[in-house]
Amino acid sequence: MSTGFSEHAPVGPSTQIRNPFDTRMVFFRIGWMDRYRGVTSSDTIKRGGAFVEEHGFGFEAYNYLPFDGMVYGWVMPGRRKKGVELKIDMVNEDFATINLKRIGGKSSDQSLSNVIVVWVATAPEGGAYVVGWYKNATVLKQPQDPPEGANRTYGDFQVGYVTYADENDAVLLRPFERTIEVPQHGPGKMGQSNLWYADDPSNQYHRNVRQEVLNVIRGGAPNSPPLKPPVQPDVFLRQQVEKAAIKEVSKHFTELKYNVTSVERDNVGWDLEARMEKRFLRLEVKGLSGPELSIGLTPNEYIKMLEHRTSYHLCIVTNAITSPTLSIFRFSQETNDWRDNVDRVLLISEIVSANCRLEDEN
Repeated sequence: MSTGFSEHAPVGPSTQIRNPFDTRMVFFRIGWMDRYRGVTSSDTIKRGGAFVEEHGFGFEAYNYLPFDGMVYGWVMPGRRKKGVELKIDMVNEDFATINLKRIGGKSSDQSLSNVIVVWVATAPEGGAYVVGWYKNATVLKQPQDPPEGANRTYGDFQVGYVTYADENDAVLLRPFERTIEVPQHGPGKMGQSNLWYADDPSNQYHRNVRQEVLNVIRGGAPNSPPLKPPVQPDVFLRQQVEKAAIKEVSKHFTELKYNVTSVERDNVGWDLEARMEKRFLRLEVKGLSGPELSIGLTPNEYIKMLEHRTSYHLCIVTNAITSPTLSIFRFSQETNDWRDNVDRVLLISEIVSANCRLEDEN
């Protein structure tokens, strides 16, 4: 199933940007969701502020829902008048404006193109992190009503937008990939504002956070292999493949700033554990020597996969020795299946087994 936009964050080494302030960039704070394609029973907005707490909804819920090849993003820019309630006939003049001059435009501009919009949200367990971005986005000075026919409504609310981009330029990180922290407290940091420009060249933190985001955005993403069953009878080669796969997965999550430890010998039903502050992931690793993706799970692994589905991640490395490509499958509560970064569904066939012996003749 194609999503129309990428849900994978490239990580690892990349070319350093000579001057990160040469790039038009702005940081927008929103509530935390998995997919931002509408509020569902399995994907609600968390840590979204007073409005979300009151209504159980925020306009950012549609930030990654494509319409006619585009995505339309919302952030609350603030209000000119205190106490103004959002209504179906939203009046743009009631809202504060976005300072396009601080992004690289002019005071007279009503919109500014070629901007990297970085979305920041507070994780349920605490800490603010980059959850995704729009590349080549257009940012508007004032909020606009939704495009005609987009059906961006929720109850009595008409969901507007402050930025838009081609859906292919919209990248949403999976929750476990959201590891670029944006500290809130201290001079020059984001604080409690929904809009952060990080535009002071003399501020080393502004420079560092821009550099880190640009390095990840421009790092490049791996290709994904098709789903077909492999055959590998060579025991020695299989052991080498498994070691290479463990190494690749450990490297991937270490680069994502997790502390990775091996529990391979503990027979717990997964191979690695990844921790970062209050986050805890169970990583079952499978390595394949070729490009075809098909693996088996032991009864214990499968039981634990179902038991710990919210934290269990099935990490499959194809071409593990020659050119490793990592696919990570995690459980989707919305669709009740296991999906990877490009929305491929893992087909699971349960196998019934039995023990057999002679009947006791006595």
